Amino acid sequence: MAERETPGAGTPLDELGRTVAALRRAARADPGRYLPRLGYTLLRFGSLLATEPGRTGESMDVLGEAAEVYRRLSGEHLPGLGIALQRQALGLGVLGRHRAGLGAAREAVEVWRGLVAEGVGGSRSELAGALLVLGSRLAETGHHHEALDRIEEAVETRRLLVDRADGTGRTELASALQELGVELGEMGRQEEALVPLRASVAAYRETAGAAGGRAVGDLGGHAVAAFATGRTLLGLGRTGEARPYFAEAAALHTEITTREPAATAFLDHLFALHGHRLTYEGGIAAWTRTPDGTTSPDRPEDGTSGGPNAPDRPDATPPCPGGDHHLDRGRRRGRGLRR
Repeated sequence: MAERETPGAGTPLDELGRTVAALRRAARADPGRYLPRLGYTLLRFGSLLATEPGRTGESMDVLGEAAEVYRRLSGEHLPGLGIALQRQALGLGVLGRHRAGLGAAREAVEVWRGLVAEGVGGSRSELAGALLVLGSRLAETGHHHEALDRIEEAVETRRLLVDRADGTGRTELASALQELGVELGEMGRQEEALVPLRASVAAYRETAGAAGGRAVGDLGGHAVAAFATGRTLLGLGRTGEARPYFAEAAALHTEITTREPAATAFLDHLFALHGHRLTYEGGIAAWTRTPDGTTSPDRPEDGTSGGPNAPDRPDATPPCPGGDHHLDRGRRRGRGLRR
């Protein structure tokens, strides 16, 4: 590859790194010509690094550099700035750096608001995504009422973007509704949370017959929404109503397993973090703590197991003893499956 070419899709990580280094040199010599290529390649490099285990911090540095490049470019390159900031906000949340992530998320929303005002194509959808990220970072820093406002704005934005003819945008709306339900639940408003959670599951169900089948990420989002609805109902003592939602989440887990087994690790972790696990019979059962301090699955009286004699699954992930703080709040909500 020539030193100043922009690498194509599928370029290996090491090669992208070498291209970034070459473009940095070129941009110092001729910024007007090479800064746009540098920004684009930094964005791709940082995004790819974020998918590599243990390299999230490095990814944040690269995405931060991309944001600085796009700030220098401005104008027609502002969408690149919005994307870099939003991905930074997500990664910083994964690292537990919520206040830093909040700053990036706020700036991303302002960038996309400006682009919406200018009528830039696709910017309204990006704004909705940025609002959800901002809502998550706000909630993590204790600003729950402002978080709720931003998430509600994202829901309404995505509702307007659904194509009534072919259903395009319905999964994005379902994801936003799930976020709204989870936030209401975290604020202690369980009955209110059921409304968007049920609507989220209903919207996901409407996409089940999509031509070509649903993406694994959408199946995962559906499973998370069904599980969240079941947990909320169970917390309200409505065990009978919870049972079908748990069964739905378990069935989706099975479908994902047949297509991409590694993708179920997130769901297993999510279930365990909230005190549940899969059974051999294809259900979801709650764990309880016994007097000796160990954990064991509840039996059918909790209304969530797959059958009256469902045994423990030795391959299931037990509850994480440290609690929910081991995962980014956004990933616990299911965004890690979709972004």
